[in-house]
Amino acid sequence: MTRSTNTDKFRVTAGKLLAVVMTVALIITCYSPISAQAAAKPAISKTVSVLKGKKVELKVKNPTKGAAYKWKTGNKSIATVDSKGVITGVKKGSTTVYCTVTAKKTSVYLNCKVTVVEPAKKIVINNKVTKVNAGQVYDLNRTLTPAASNDPTIWKSSNEKVLKFGKWGKFTALKEGTVTVTATTLSGKSDKVTIKVVDKDGIVTTLKGLEDLLGSGAGLITLKTEDAAAFTIPQGNYSKQKLVVDAPNADVTNNGVFKEVEIKAIKASTWFEMAAGNIINVTAVSPVRIMIDKLASASVIANSANTGLTLVNNGTITGLTVNANSVISISGTSTAVIPVANNFAGANITTSIPLAVTATAKFTLTALPGAEATTVAAATADAVPEVQGNITIPVTVGNSKPEETGNQGSSGGSGGGSNGGGSNGGSSTTTKTITKTGEGAYTLPVEYTKLKKVVVSYNGVSYQVSSEILTQLKGFLSNEAATIEKWKNTTETTKTISGQKVIVTGEKGELTKTVTFSDGLLNGKSYDVTVDEKSVTVTGGSGKSYTISKSDDNKTLYIGDAPDNLTFKVTY
Repeated sequence: MTRSTNTDKFRVTAGKLLAVVMTVALIITCYSPISAQAAAKPAISKTVSVLKGKKVELKVKNPTKGAAYKWKTGNKSIATVDSKGVITGVKKGSTTVYCTVTAKKTSVYLNCKVTVVEPAKKIVINNKVTKVNAGQVYDLNRTLTPAASNDPTIWKSSNEKVLKFGKWGKFTALKEGTVTVTATTLSGKSDKVTIKVVDKDGIVTTLKGLEDLLGSGAGLITLKTEDAAAFTIPQGNYSKQKLVVDAPNADVTNNGVFKEVEIKAIKASTWFEMAAGNIINVTAVSPVRIMIDKLASASVIANSANTGLTLVNNGTITGLTVNANSVISISGTSTAVIPVANNFAGANITTSIPLAVTATAKFTLTALPGAEATTVAAATADAVPEVQGNITIPVTVGNSKPEETGNQGSSGGSGGGSNGGGSNGGSSTTTKTITKTGEGAYTLPVEYTKLKKVVVSYNGVSYQVSSEILTQLKGFLSNEAATIEKWKNTTETTKTISGQKVIVTGEKGELTKTVTFSDGLLNGKSYDVTVDEKSVTVTGGSGKSYTISKSDDNKTLYIGDAPDNLTFKVTY
């Protein structure tokens, strides 16, 4: 499967692209727009593609009257250029064509990156999805034959009011309807797919309707019905789809693995989890029971003031996160310790299975027989739980040791008694490694604005983000000082950042610019960089893109298509 051209020659690691993201953030906040006089200088296209054996002419914009133009190619074996700026593709590869404009003892130096294209004999659209949601963004991608071809592709929708393309086969579905999508190479080869755009929530009311959307490409499926019905979701990998269940009178047996499962409403005591690896987000306010089968596993998030969330763990609960005033009961045949994170003051947990609790807010913990191995780590003295039952639970506060806080819990007693003064312990800074927690999501222990140091690691190589760049990145993600307007109005500017000479070029008013590095870690590399409010996207020469953005609460960073082994070590 190929996404773009010349992959081997222009392969860029995730770490380097992220280094570019950080560096671009600094450029954005450091540069003021150039003047109107600078924008009127002679210019040529910054990039151009030409088929092997074919010609293309580079035209000079804003020509200077009476000027002399001298053209030169960086590699004649890749492409040649004549005295009029006509480029001839010789063989597959990339080079740079230079133009010196001389007039009245002044000279302007122009350059254009030239890619010579090996024509494709065939193109195949890889992800021929049948259905998507209105509002959904999807990446079709394509494969060329021969695999060595670097033939660029033009994507076209038969109705741009229904579905509209951006770059690299990525489209946005705008409204319900059916369209034909065509992918055509520069050399004229093409492939097609028909796609139906359904409603934004992907609402279905029957099992047949549900099965019709499973694996279709629709990112969101909503099972919504008031009927008394039984749904058995078939086994399958639906990891690119979110399932929402809003069926207060329905029984559900789930065998599929989804990106996320949200239970908004379901008949009491009727969710049977038979799959391994789901994240089940409970937003229902009515009672819900989730039974985990002995061969199944899931993590559960309590996100509503639920008066009765019952977890029957006969398999594996990989984690329980409490974000609301929930009343939770945990039982089952499994004796494995369940990791629990309590983030809400007033939550109530009763368990007969051992738990390993980390708490940032005070809650009530009732420990029944079978939960003897339960432990609690409270972030502060205020987060020490009220422990009820006849089982003694060791509680730690901050970085203190269990024996410093004492063993808490007696029948009907307070779980928060003496705790060694409630000291948080530890030093003024903490370092923590952050791994991917979801679809490109990296959840931080604090708001990103409080980070003091960031080290990005990928495939055994680490890239430290300098404090200067980190400061500027924080400003960019917060959209400070009209950074987007500065970026849009920049047409050509140069600066040395962390030992690297960086050149930014592009059309005034456009959100996408070309960033070129002339030395340092990324010597000779060029990237297409698109910025928008609170996000930045960097596309390497191979066509691989990474977008960095943040959550509304400033505690999660999102990196589109981030590989699983990409991690951050943050100091705060």
